[in-house]
Amino acid sequence: MMYDEDEFKKVNELFKKYLKIRSKTKTGDEKSLYIHNDNVHSMNDIIVNLMVVCDLDEVQAEQCALIAHNKGKCEVKVLSEPLL
Repeated sequence: MMYDEDEFKKVNELFKKYLKIRSKTKTGDEKSLYIHNDNVHSMNDIIVNLMVVCDLDEVQAEQCALIAHNKGKCEVKVLSEPLL
């Protein structure tokens, strides 16, 4: 699925709002990147944006989207520095 530039910017901004960075309790400098399930974004939008923003391949992005859909949230990455 290909987006034109304006549509991609809109989807990307929505996705950035959708992503939440949460502190991990193990160490103070690590952050976890989660996606949360909602009724606003389509699965295709989430998969495409996981591939673009988080540099996941299609299978990984689809698995993360399905986990978030079934369990309510999914940890996408553990970060040592802020992504956004």
